[in-house]
Amino acid sequence: MKKEGIDMSQWRLGTFQRTICPQCEGGSTEERSLSVFIREDGTHGNWTCFRANCGWKGYTQPDGVSKAYQAKKDPGNENESDQEVKANQPVKVIRKLREEDLRLEPLCDELVTYFSERMISAKTLRRNNVSQRKRNNKIVIAFTYRRDKVLVGCKYREVSKKFSQEANTEKILYGLDDIKQARDIIIVEGEIDKLSMEEAGYRNCVSVPDGAPAQVSNKLPDKDHDKKYSYLWNCKEYLDPASRIILATDADPPGQALAEELARRLGKERCWRVKWPKKNETEFCKDANEVFYGMHMQL
Repeated sequence: MKKEGIDMSQWRLGTFQRTICPQCEGGSTEERSLSVFIREDGTHGNWTCFRANCGWKGYTQPDGVSKAYQAKKDPGNENESDQEVKANQPVKVIRKLREEDLRLEPLCDELVTYFSERMISAKTLRRNNVSQRKRNNKIVIAFTYRRDKVLVGCKYREVSKKFSQEANTEKILYGLDDIKQARDIIIVEGEIDKLSMEEAGYRNCVSVPDGAPAQVSNKLPDKDHDKKYSYLWNCKEYLDPASRIILATDADPPGQALAEELARRLGKERCWRVKWPKKNETEFCKDANEVFYGMHMQL
């Protein structure tokens, strides 16, 4: 590994650890994106860089035999991404997406109307690069996930609220560029909630990519095994500078479980929770879009 330029000065056997990738040098933020694992018996080691613009990976053995190569795009792979590096198993490639390969199109009038009925303007849709694409003989909404304006992932939504994603892409927060160097950050549960926050005047907002868990987990895993919340670690350099993080997740039990999971990882001392207002005598509003929609209906 030393021959490949991987820093091994403070390494522990049998654990996943992060360091700066010698190929991409962590980009402009010097992100510790290279995940390295060496078996406890020292018979095998492998590594993968999880930066979308790199994807360098390889393995080595004690006899000096090693192999390292750059990630290549695999558009035919529809399996769900697994960003955990496991010893003696093939390392999954983090795909680099290209705009032209996704064949995204501007939203049709019907979908613009769909959003306008939820009080989201065409201007906000354009600024967030919300597009459409034909998938499985259906026109679906395409929410593009970007870092520094570069396409990292894409999530699709049918009007019927059925979701799918581009496989084997790096997990990041939706709207990530809007919280760069922000001191206050708002985190919501879905892309439409993020767009609603922007309509209300709050651009410093991001959405989680995978929705909410059914309940709070019993044990907090270490970051290299925290697969469900890998997007927090992948966006760490954006989240660390924030002095206040406002958790505006859904009011239902899964939404509150998500808020708890986020607070455990981001630090409860800097997290605030939103309590949504009542929409009638007995019920509370569920999320940001329902609040924003309800406010307009009262005007």
